[in-house]
Amino acid sequence: MITKSHYRTSFFSISLIPFVLLLTACGETADHKEGAKSPHQETKVTSNNNKNSTRNVPRELDTTPINLSDVFDTSPAKFAPMSDCPFLSDKTAISAMNAGSHVKAGEESKERNIVSNTRCVWLTGTVVDILSSTSTKTHKKMVEKDPSGYFLKKQKGPGTDASILYWKPKRGNSKPAPIGFGFFQDGKYINIEAMMSLTSVEQLQKVANEVATRLPNAPTIKSQEQKRIRKINMCDTWQKEALKTLFNVDKVRDISRGAEGCKFSLSFNTEKNYKLNLVIDLKKIHKKTCEYSEKNNGFTSHADIKSYKIVSKVTKSSNRVRHELNACSGLTGLLLSTETFLTYPEATDKTGFLEDHSKKLQLLLNNLIKRVE
Repeated sequence: MITKSHYRTSFFSISLIPFVLLLTACGETADHKEGAKSPHQETKVTSNNNKNSTRNVPRELDTTPINLSDVFDTSPAKFAPMSDCPFLSDKTAISAMNAGSHVKAGEESKERNIVSNTRCVWLTGTVVDILSSTSTKTHKKMVEKDPSGYFLKKQKGPGTDASILYWKPKRGNSKPAPIGFGFFQDGKYINIEAMMSLTSVEQLQKVANEVATRLPNAPTIKSQEQKRIRKINMCDTWQKEALKTLFNVDKVRDISRGAEGCKFSLSFNTEKNYKLNLVIDLKKIHKKTCEYSEKNNGFTSHADIKSYKIVSKVTKSSNRVRHELNACSGLTGLLLSTETFLTYPEATDKTGFLEDHSKKLQLLLNNLIKRVE
């Protein structure tokens, strides 16, 4: 359930500069339609802060329709195939954690999260690292660093210097709990840990025995992480090259926010006067959400676009500016916001800089609204 407080935060997702005149001394609001180009038009923007850019080939924003039923897909999750952990089976890894009792038989592979030749992680909490014998992450060094928080108990095997790592509660009457197993084998240190879960000496011993047996003949694999297959990836909403051209930046990195959103980080190869984060979120929200934000949270209303009510808000401090631009309909909300980090907030070109970005953000919102169906 999305709360009202959530919208105070997530609305930051599209507004970096859509209504930048809110930031000027007059405190006026720019017409959100002014300067907005059709998503079908080529966009070429020259920033005062990047005059020497050699990019002169405009890139169009994508106009591919966005099917909301794909965004809000509720069908069972599907994941891309990935290799088995080369030195530990899913069944043994999951049985090492008490949380594994909730995993259905035959579905153990769904808990496999990261696999490589030196590290395997399962969502139930088992983590196994194959480290150098001189690693600073050995359990002995952990105890030396924090003897009041941990202690070791030696085990007969496998390998050499095998031991169980215990966590010592510093308060209350809780008993020390086993959280890891470590041993040396063939010049390597095998570090087995139980993250955020409960386990036992017997469960950890079983994992250690299997790793010790399988490791000498473990196959070589590529590093892989669990990747969910979705009908639509919101980080593909706009191509990186198009965002580079639009904002006249050198690099664009994206981070998924689940099925319904994406965060784009825009930056330069050299030091500039600002950094920019652009966030897009699609949510199931009603027009009343925008009306509430306007009435109670300091948002400003703007002319509707299609069936969407548009509201915005600007929050600023000494070195950052957040613009929130929200479009609410009876079915869906489009939350597009930006956060700009200014390294010299008193810069004389700040007003022009923000006005320029306001047009770009409005362009993105218009593009998004036209594509949603």
